[in-house]
Amino acid sequence: MPRTIFFIVLIGLLSSPVTASAQEQVVYSRLTDGYWQIWMINEDGSEPTQLTTSKRDKRSPVCIDSTQQVVYRSNNGKLYQYSLENGQETELLSRYNSINSPDYCDGIQKLLFVRFNPREIDISDIWVSDMTGDETRMVTQDKYLKYHPSFSPTCDQVAFVSADGQLEHNIWTISPESKERVQITKADGLDVHPRFTPDGANIIFASNRDGQDYEIYVVNVESKKVKSITNNEDLDTTPDVAADSQRVVFTSTRSGVQQLWLMDLDGSNVKQLTDGTSEAIEPRWCAAGEK
Repeated sequence: MPRTIFFIVLIGLLSSPVTASAQEQVVYSRLTDGYWQIWMINEDGSEPTQLTTSKRDKRSPVCIDSTQQVVYRSNNGKLYQYSLENGQETELLSRYNSINSPDYCDGIQKLLFVRFNPREIDISDIWVSDMTGDETRMVTQDKYLKYHPSFSPTCDQVAFVSADGQLEHNIWTISPESKERVQITKADGLDVHPRFTPDGANIIFASNRDGQDYEIYVVNVESKKVKSITNNEDLDTTPDVAADSQRVVFTSTRSGVQQLWLMDLDGSNVKQLTDGTSEAIEPRWCAAGEK
C-alpha cells in the first residue's frame, strides 16, 4: 500500500468516533406520588427515568422495540401506548374494556391480552389483536379464569395461567392458530407470570407451590421438568428473561420493599437493580436503544 494511502486510512481510523456498546433496558411500574407510573432503567442500574406522569395508575408495561413504544394497561382496564420518541400517550383498542396483562410480539406485530367478563368476575379469555383493533380475535373461549398470557419468541405459542375450575392455577400453552392446548405445570398453589426463555425451550415463572412465599422456577416445555431458581424467605416474582443475554429481571422484597433485581438464568449473580422507599414492580426487558 502506498505510504500516502496508508496514512490517510490510519488517520481515518484514529479520528472515527468510538461508540460504547449499547445495553439493554428494563421498563417497569413504580409507585410515584401516589400513582403507578411507567419508568425505564439501564441494565447496569444507571439513568432511572420516569416516562409517564398522567394521574392514573399504569401497570404491566411491555416494550415494542421496533416502533419505540411502551404498551401498558390502566387501572380502569384500558390499554395505552407511550412513545419513547415524543413522550405522547395514546389509547389503544378504545372500544374494548376490562383489558389486563398485555404482551406483544414483533414477529407478527400483534398484541396479546386478557379481557375479563364484566358480568362474571372469575371468567376471562385471551385475545390477539393488531395495534389498530381492526384484526381482533379470541384465542380462548370457555368458562375458566385465565391470565398472564405471553408470546413465545416465534409468536406461534402462548403461555398462560389457567384456573380450570380448580384451586390450583397452572401454566398451559396454546397455539393461537390451531387452539391446541398443552398443560405445562401441575402443582398445589399458584403458578403465575410465565415467560418463555429466548430459545423457546423453557418457561420461567413464579409460584407459591412450596406453601410459603413466591419463588422463581423454570419448567422445560417438552419434559415438563421443573427446577427451582430462587429459594429464600422473601417474595420473588414477575420474572422476565433478556432476549440475548440470559439475564433474568424480577421483583423481590429482599431489600424490604418490592424492588427490581437481576440474576442469571441459573439463579447466580444476584444483583439489585432499583432501590428507594417507593415500590418498583412488573419489569420487562427492552432492546438496547435511546430513552
